Amino acid sequence: MYQTKKQIYSLMKVGGMFAFVGIFCPFFWMRILAGDYGSETVVYGLHSAAFIGIGFVLIGKSWYDLKHIDECTLNC
Repeated sequence: MYQTKKQIYSLMKVGGMFAFVGIFCPFFWMRILAGDYGSETVVYGLHSAAFIGIGFVLIGKSWYDLKHIDECTLNC
């Protein structure tokens, strides 16, 4: 649970990269821009949403841990 700030920032970067890949997934956007709205596009959309969700969870956990470390250094 207790990590260094460097490890927390590293986890935050990983979360940002996951969200970035989810937002800019080339397979999903190629299908959307080609005008194909079939089931394969839905699968790519769900896959992208999962990556975005994982990224936001990692970023949120990092912020929580960072806040907890800052509070602990002030109060401990």
